[in-house]
Amino acid sequence: MCRTLGEPSRSTTELDRVLPAKSSYTFHDELPDPRRDDLDDSYYSACFVGGDGKQLLVASAQMLEYEKTDAWVTEVVEQFAPASALTPFDAGDKAVATDKVAAIYVPCLARPAAHLSVVVQLKRPGGAPAAERRDALIALARNTALYAQGNARCDDH
Repeated sequence: MCRTLGEPSRSTTELDRVLPAKSSYTFHDELPDPRRDDLDDSYYSACFVGGDGKQLLVASAQMLEYEKTDAWVTEVVEQFAPASALTPFDAGDKAVATDKVAAIYVPCLARPAAHLSVVVQLKRPGGAPAAERRDALIALARNTALYAQGNARCDDH
């Protein structure tokens, strides 16, 4: 399990809801750019989930600064889903999802204007209904955001 997905018990449940059945899964955590101190204004983490040699899901968190949340949706989230398919949910300054992607733009309180951009992309869905996949991706995005906020020291004042 990737630690960047947050609380393991919650993340495992949600992964079971969205991933296709495979004989085994692989988890690869990357934290190449942790926020080291108050002068550091960067952060990046990613979790790659695979099964039977195929990439199934990617969850990432990155420190970004957009003046308008709609610009974040256009430039970041619409790489994974068209705007017409995205529906909002309650989290951060802006949060949108489909049954294949969930994304949250959450403020980094320790750095004015900075936000964490959290994106969870399901590359190969399991057999669950679309609404259930969307709900599970939202939960994974929230878990990832909580982990990233603490790890990026966004709650430090």
